[in-house]
Amino acid sequence: MGMSMIAGKSWKALLETISGHRPIDLRKVTYCGVRDLSEDQRCNLEHSGAKFIYGHVDEGILNDFDFGGQLDRLLSPGSSVPTLIHLDLDCLDTSLGLANEYATPGGLEDHDLLSCFDIVAAERQAVGLTIASFNPLLEGGDVIARVAVNAIVRLAQGLTSKPS
Repeated sequence: MGMSMIAGKSWKALLETISGHRPIDLRKVTYCGVRDLSEDQRCNLEHSGAKFIYGHVDEGILNDFDFGGQLDRLLSPGSSVPTLIHLDLDCLDTSLGLANEYATPGGLEDHDLLSCFDIVAAERQAVGLTIASFNPLLEGGDVIARVAVNAIVRLAQGLTSKPS
């Protein structure tokens, strides 16, 4: 929903009340951890031009999917490309905790998220990071928060260590 709003695809009347808001072209967005989409949502995302890796989940199990490696193949080369990074925390596996009421089994482990952020930091010029879909009051909220903060710190370290 957040990216839909940023792209000017939903809540248009509300967005018109925000002075200076201009929709972002989704071709400048890299999603970290896309999964559990309806067929319509996936089709819309595929046609948006956004960069994403979709982990296929069978019966709640994501078997040995290399999110970082797949993202690396998708993004290389192009470190000069300005990119907005988007992370919905409900992409994290429910074994870590529940990011929100929509979390489902079969998501990314903490090492998957770190790998994705490492790749994005190396291959793109990050111009922003949006994080959505987190309810810290749910079971494991402290773990989800810790994973998110560690990933954000790792991303920031990767971006600041890049040669200019």
